[in-house]
Amino acid sequence: MEQERLISHVEAEQMMRRAGYPQAQIENALRQLPDPIDAERDSDVLVKYGMSPGALMDRMGGSP
Repeated sequence: MEQERLISHVEAEQMMRRAGYPQAQIENALRQLPDPIDAERDSDVLVKYGMSPGALMDRMGGSP
C-alpha cells in the first residue's frame, strides 16, 4: 500500500516560491486547495495553475 503524501499550505507555498511561481499565482492556487494538499486528489486544481508535481520538479531543476 502506497503512503499518501500530504503537503501543508505553508510547505506548498515554500516549494512554489523556490520554483519561481509568482506570488499572486501561489495565493490563487492555495485559496482553492484544502489544507493539507493531497497532490493526487487535488491534481485538477494544481494543473490549472501549472503546478503538477512534475512541473514543480522541472521548475526547481530536479529530476524524477
